[in-house]
Amino acid sequence: MKSKRITPITMALLIAICILIIPSAQSQNAIAQSSQTTINKIEQESSLNPSGVLTKLTLNLGYTNDEVFATVKNSFTLLPSTIMIYLELYSSYDYQSSYTDMTLEKRAYCPDLNIGSSLEVRVSKNGETKYWKARVFYKFDKREWTEKVTDTMLFD
Repeated sequence: MKSKRITPITMALLIAICILIIPSAQSQNAIAQSSQTTINKIEQESSLNPSGVLTKLTLNLGYTNDEVFATVKNSFTLLPSTIMIYLELYSSYDYQSSYTDMTLEKRAYCPDLNIGSSLEVRVSKNGETKYWKARVFYKFDKREWTEKVTDTMLFD
C-alpha cells in the first residue's frame, strides 16, 4: 500500500481555502500620510522577507458630497509577506488619459498593507468639476514595483 503525500501546490491551495473561509479577526486602516515631494528610491529591500506567494489589491476611485477619494485594499495575500504601498490621487480640468499629465493632489504611504487593511486618500472638490484618476504602486516582498491605475473619471 502506497502512502499519499500532499504536494506543495495542494498545501498552498488548502491554506488559501482556509484563509478565505476564516475571516480576519482584526482589520485596521493604514494611516494615510500626505506628501507633495518626489519619492526617493527606497533602499530597504534587505529588511523585506520574500515569502508570499500572491496578493490581490483592489483600487477604487469615487466621490461623496464634496470629496473625491481613492482607496486601495489588500483583499487577499497568500502566506506572510510585506506589501509596500504608495497611493496617489490626480486631477485635471481637462480630460487626460495619463496621470503624468495631471496634477498630483494627494499621496499616502504604507510600509506594509496587511490582508484586510485599506489605505485611503481624500481631497475636497471645492465645488469644481474636474477629471480624476487614482494610482497605486506597490512592492510585493522583493519583487519589482508594480502599478495599477484607474480610468479617468469626471466628477461634478
